[in-house]
Amino acid sequence: MPKLKLRSPAKVNLYLKVAGKRPDGYHELESIFQTIGLSDQLEISESRRGISITTDDAGLSTGKDNLVYRATELFKREYHIRQGVRISLTKRIPVGGGLGGGSSNAASTLTGLNRLWKLGLSRSELALQAAKIGSDVPFFIYGGTALVKGRGEIIFPLAIKQDFHYLLIFPGFPVPTKNIYRNLKLLPAKPDNNINTIIQYLTAGDIKQISRLMHNDLEPVALRLYPELMKTWQTVKRIADPGVMVSGSGSTIFKLCSSSREALRLAKELRRNLSAGKPESRCDIFTSRYIPDK
Repeated sequence: MPKLKLRSPAKVNLYLKVAGKRPDGYHELESIFQTIGLSDQLEISESRRGISITTDDAGLSTGKDNLVYRATELFKREYHIRQGVRISLTKRIPVGGGLGGGSSNAASTLTGLNRLWKLGLSRSELALQAAKIGSDVPFFIYGGTALVKGRGEIIFPLAIKQDFHYLLIFPGFPVPTKNIYRNLKLLPAKPDNNINTIIQYLTAGDIKQISRLMHNDLEPVALRLYPELMKTWQTVKRIADPGVMVSGSGSTIFKLCSSSREALRLAKELRRNLSAGKPESRCDIFTSRYIPDK
């Protein structure tokens, strides 16, 4: 049977503002997402019946709580698909790292099944289905750079031509998103034009100004709740600032770099400093480029 292979990219948040809690229990967000080259891979093929998911990550559930499973189940139910499907997931994006790996996997699953079963759904139709699975999933239907609002279902793609480079530091442990939002103390919303300004610098490719304006409301909560994350963040800030921030709810810390050479140089320096005197510590360090709209 034919087998589809799809790349499932990670993301970083260059800006994340939490405006308040909605009546439906979700938080109202205003954020800038950007897909990067670090990615998982999915292989999708038909089977006679059922949903079978396998993965090389022993700690990742392959049952009904997995977003890939939920995405497949949704399509089978919505479009009355009787065939089964086999999905193999190869993980490179750290689970619980604030890089959107699970949401990206779900979006890639919807995209792949749309092709496999010849459903003919447009991107906007796929995004509507994606919103039923999770808040970040609709963004990954589009990829590239986007202003994201609402609970994550309102997407405004941004035309970005500049080449961005990232250094990603995963401290070796996950941070549950629910735990961060549970401990988030919402303050009265204040007028904030920084997001419009950062969008202007994004389109202009001014990395220096973007680094100055990057913001994440969830970062101080994650740093307060996880002292080990705070230690790693302080080391990265000391060596690589400006342009250092926690991505999403964490635990990955990223540095926006001006070139791949800068990212590789800082990666080498951080590997030395983060392991100094602590051979038992595990920080995964990746370098990655921005990837545009797919």
